[in-house]
Amino acid sequence: MNRRLSGLWSRFRALNMARNSGGIGARIGRRIGHLVLQAEGRRNEGCHGRGPGAARELIATLATASGVCRPRAWGAILNGGGRSYIILAAAARAEGYAGVHRAVHAGLSKGPYREGEMMGDCRYCGKSAGFFRKEHKACADAHEEGLARIDKICVDAALYGADVNQLADSVRSIGAAAYVDTSGAAMTAVLARGWGQAVMAAMEDDFLSDGEKRALNHYRAQHSLGAHELDSGGHFTLYRMMNLLNALSEHGVVPRWDRRRARPPFNLMKSEELLWLFGGVDYLEQVTQREFRGGSLGVSFRVAKGVYIRPGAFRGRSVATSSMQHTDSGVLGITTKHIYFKGSGKSFRVRLEKIVSFDPYRDGLGIMRDTARAKPEIFRMGETDAWFLLNVIDAVMCMERVRLPKSGDPTLEEIVDGDPG
Repeated sequence: MNRRLSGLWSRFRALNMARNSGGIGARIGRRIGHLVLQAEGRRNEGCHGRGPGAARELIATLATASGVCRPRAWGAILNGGGRSYIILAAAARAEGYAGVHRAVHAGLSKGPYREGEMMGDCRYCGKSAGFFRKEHKACADAHEEGLARIDKICVDAALYGADVNQLADSVRSIGAAAYVDTSGAAMTAVLARGWGQAVMAAMEDDFLSDGEKRALNHYRAQHSLGAHELDSGGHFTLYRMMNLLNALSEHGVVPRWDRRRARPPFNLMKSEELLWLFGGVDYLEQVTQREFRGGSLGVSFRVAKGVYIRPGAFRGRSVATSSMQHTDSGVLGITTKHIYFKGSGKSFRVRLEKIVSFDPYRDGLGIMRDTARAKPEIFRMGETDAWFLLNVIDAVMCMERVRLPKSGDPTLEEIVDGDPG
């Protein structure tokens, strides 16, 4: 059989050199693919009782006859045995034998390895996608378009209440045509992702209106979406942030801090209320380093053997270099009166009224205290946290009179779940 394979390959190579990839060339190529299939799987037709080594030997003979690779290299590549047809197809494609690649593709697809072995199945429709492929372009495009449509109708339902009662049926209809799983937990994930996109859309103007809040709460209640499902991408935390800003700036309400939820590591004053805790905050402060730089001028004169005199002068000056250095990391808290920081080696609080200026950064907030020897300080945190911290401080400082909550007043969680008044 080795001689037969080598002869067929040589004939096909000659046909390819003559640029005849159809007709007789295609039939010979399909015959090669059929023989490869026999060598790989059909032991009762030429390989019975000889094991996978015979199949590897036939494939190696076929490949080396074309000059694609040295026999020793092919022996190492084919040591695994079971996927020799893939290597053969890749070698034929790389060498330019388009007819052989199509023939192997067509001939072997009719054999016992078609399901999951010979051909890559499309992850969407489940049909054959061809060698080294996991999806059809049309299926992938339909899937992406379907996800975009689902996100749009979810955003419309969550923000504006559009067809919120028929939303699940609409999602299933679009998902069936776009290969989107909408069964069981997958439907919950799809609806939760849509709610998160709606929160991001509401944040575009940095303001959560009462109407948007009412619609978002109705959406998650309608589909029984809890905080765990909604916060997989941090969207529920963002929603809580926006509710706090809405309560402070629009209603003048300071939520009561629930110590059962999180106990602050600070000794708060009785005349203030904790609003938010930030974890993993880096504290940077300006550090000044001084060094003395100078030089000397003069000429050395020899006065005796081994004795020199060097009249001259030395002149220098002190040079100061300032830089922002990471000093500590810890927890930052914002209250109605102070910024608190608790690190492993440094703890302090800064009264909001004693801050002269704020320097917002993309990933942090810089402050300058109102003292004679003040230096720049920076709290480095996440981008959303930095935006939120600055807006909370601004909302508190703009309140004409801060009314501290009493026992029985709503917490932030109760404000988030409640109907806006």
